[in-house]
Amino acid sequence: MGSRNLENGLEAVEKIKAEGLTNVEAIEIDVTNQQSVKATREAIGKRTDVLDVLINNAGISGVLPQTTLDTGIDNFKNVFKTNL
Repeated sequence: MGSRNLENGLEAVEKIKAEGLTNVEAIEIDVTNQQSVKATREAIGKRTDVLDVLINNAGISGVLPQTTLDTGIDNFKNVFKTNL
């Protein structure tokens, strides 16, 4: 399970394991950072030859509350980079 924050990922893994699914691990990844994506790919490649499941759930809506006129461009860029 990839997570921008490894601690949050580890917590999620524990919840999943409590539901009886034991073949899950956490790894830190920021999909908006190419170095992070590359490092994660390399780390997974060292552990296994096969990635059985990949689910991309990296969508964000940005800093809330937000309005078109009052939201800064950095917020829009972050949402775009993450969701794309």
